[in-house]
Amino acid sequence: MMSANEIYSRIIQLARTHPDDALLVDIGCCSELCYSTQLDKCLQVSVGTDVRKLVYDGFPGAVIGCDLHPEFLALGYKLYNDNTNSRIHFFSADVFSVPSIVPDDIPYNADISSVTALTQLMGRVNFIYTGAFFHLWDESTQYAIALRLAGLLKRTPTSIIFGRHQGLVQEG
Repeated sequence: MMSANEIYSRIIQLARTHPDDALLVDIGCCSELCYSTQLDKCLQVSVGTDVRKLVYDGFPGAVIGCDLHPEFLALGYKLYNDNTNSRIHFFSADVFSVPSIVPDDIPYNADISSVTALTQLMGRVNFIYTGAFFHLWDESTQYAIALRLAGLLKRTPTSIIFGRHQGLVQEG
């Protein structure tokens, strides 16, 4: 679904201008979960498919997939059989672990493969993808998430948050 977004090719193009500095994070990389209470089972889980396709399509920078549920990340490794050779760094974290106000002394971790917390990415991310993510919460929680994602962004004119979401005319 990420690749269907209008800005997808622009993201890859922007990353190619500075590949050593490009970083994309997919927040909720396994969030395409459709749970059926009637069937009492999951009908679909993304398992990091979007970021795997991004790498396949030639994104030259670093790519991180983050999801709240580590078991879904493990399912992705099992499905794609890439636990030992994926250039995508996957880890489990909660977006609410990121402070809503960016501190002055942001810790810097140069090695993306050792990142274990979203706070280690504050002020470093060029591109954030949130597919099927924001619509899971009410408006005030969406605002709280947006503040946290903004704290992850690098302060450049080409930093972008994009995704796909479902909305209704009537909230709820």
